[in-house]
Amino acid sequence: MDKNQAFGRKKYDCVFSLGEACYCAKYLQKMHLRRFSAPLDWVAGVSFSGRIDFLLDGFVGYINKDDLNLIGQRDYPEPCDIYQNTRTGMIFNHDFPLNKNLDESYPAVREKYDRRINNLYRRLAEAQSVLIVYMELVETPPAIGSSEELVAQMNRLKEKFPDKEINLMYIRHNEALPDGGFTIDRVAPDICLAECYNRRRKNYSPTVGNYDNVRKIFRGLSSRGKPLDTFKYELRRFVRNFGKIIWRHKIKDGREYIRILGIKCPLNNKRP
Repeated sequence: MDKNQAFGRKKYDCVFSLGEACYCAKYLQKMHLRRFSAPLDWVAGVSFSGRIDFLLDGFVGYINKDDLNLIGQRDYPEPCDIYQNTRTGMIFNHDFPLNKNLDESYPAVREKYDRRINNLYRRLAEAQSVLIVYMELVETPPAIGSSEELVAQMNRLKEKFPDKEINLMYIRHNEALPDGGFTIDRVAPDICLAECYNRRRKNYSPTVGNYDNVRKIFRGLSSRGKPLDTFKYELRRFVRNFGKIIWRHKIKDGREYIRILGIKCPLNNKRP
């Protein structure tokens, strides 16, 4: 096998993101590996091992209403209230509509996550080969201390899903590498620890990263899906993105705009 390939040329029945944040799911989507929305795609604030715990424990207490606390707001890429689960530390920063009472917004968010959790376990039950991907954020401390930690977490996964072929891809940012360079360490037959320079030269966002560098790590990997499921997923994504063609949102200085075909037009220039 080529040492610059993670698991050789392989097609998986199920591929999903563990985080560390939303950009991992976005990268999998760009590489045509993401065939469905998973419960850990768009959340932040919980460690790698904590996310494994959720996966193994059936996401118990994942988004209980009584545990949610409003901790802030965001304006981009969509206006949202940000809630944190005070018991687990999980942060939901893409889900709750801006300035909407939790009693009103919670049922729809809860229904969405229940659907994603059930869908993930259904797909795991039907799959023979599974790829789980975790990508560290650029500007956060490493989530694991050693390769042995990865092996220990993989052993827990194999206990939970003994009849599945599970591969784990763990990617971390390494500024010591040249831009465009990457390394892949086969920690175990079913675990790859990869590193690359995952920061844009002109954009120091910890969540955007460098797609051109990351995609090299996934060379030779692909995913399959049931045609009907794939069609439904792509249709939902199209409808959601189409809705953003006309999109009213609140920017950081408090001024409101309406976005039409990507052009921001002032709607109310009075500061609050």
